[in-house]
Amino acid sequence: MTRFLSLLLFFSTLSSLRAELGLTVSNEHDLAAVAQLLATSGSEPLVVRISRETYVLRHALRILRSNVTIMGDPGAKFRLADAVNEPVISIGSQSLAPVEAERLRNIRISGIEVDGNRDAQTSELDRQRPWIRNNGIDVRMVSRLSIDRVMVTGARSGGLVISWKCADVRVRDCEFRKSFFDGVAYYDSQRIETIRCSMVENRAAGVSADNRFCRSRFVECRMIDNGDVGVFMRSSRDIRFDRCRIERSRSWAVFLAHGESGDGVRNVSFRHCWFLGNAGGIRMASPSEKQSHGTAVSECFFTGDRVPGRSNIDSAGSKVRAKRNQEP
Repeated sequence: MTRFLSLLLFFSTLSSLRAELGLTVSNEHDLAAVAQLLATSGSEPLVVRISRETYVLRHALRILRSNVTIMGDPGAKFRLADAVNEPVISIGSQSLAPVEAERLRNIRISGIEVDGNRDAQTSELDRQRPWIRNNGIDVRMVSRLSIDRVMVTGARSGGLVISWKCADVRVRDCEFRKSFFDGVAYYDSQRIETIRCSMVENRAAGVSADNRFCRSRFVECRMIDNGDVGVFMRSSRDIRFDRCRIERSRSWAVFLAHGESGDGVRNVSFRHCWFLGNAGGIRMASPSEKQSHGTAVSECFFTGDRVPGRSNIDSAGSKVRAKRNQEP
């Protein structure tokens, strides 16, 4: 352990050279030392390889510096200890109201399994920072973030939650399963690409979007067996769903709405998507074009989504453009 810390100290003196610092974590003592480094400011590139092991976290793993890569070997797993009541991984500002000066850049999380141990937690809120929910991965004020080949299970709040003006994010080949609320939730952020991801058996929505979420897309994603809806969305614009599957939601496959301020959804499109066995297809809950407009559903396939009082495409008044859709 002493040799490990000595290496950290040695490399920290080379920050002016901007050399990449590579570390390998193979036990919880190593992880504790790396966690201290991640929670300090710095800009030199830092690459951490997590060896195959289950690491029990007694505090959130907080990343508070830019230019960080965390790569897991097959079988690497972070599990939150009982009654910790914090996120498993927290990336970005911990402030109540983050400001631009706190923005982090160039973060990658790859190949890690994240277990929120939700049934052994006692609160949805971080006990020291009650404005932060205890998500599997919580992201705030970050640009150029990549999350790939990550599985998040059993988060006490949401699986992956991105908020506070994040931008240029790619989430690829991930799975978000059995969260207490949503599989993924995106707020007040833009240019998020979610590609080939699965949101499965979450208690609320597979995908939730709100609070000025914009200019983003979901490609070849699967929202399956979620306890409420496959997709919930309001206060969002310029969002595309392409070749996605929404199956067996206990309520609507998609629920589009507006908030108290009347800010609904604008220019949300579904193309080449499949809606299979949900308790209702797409519901547009906004009654006027002032609240929501520009919703389009084209070349989609519906089967088994009709239940009494609900249809494949249903609107309270705001127009939904439907073109070349199919049902058996």
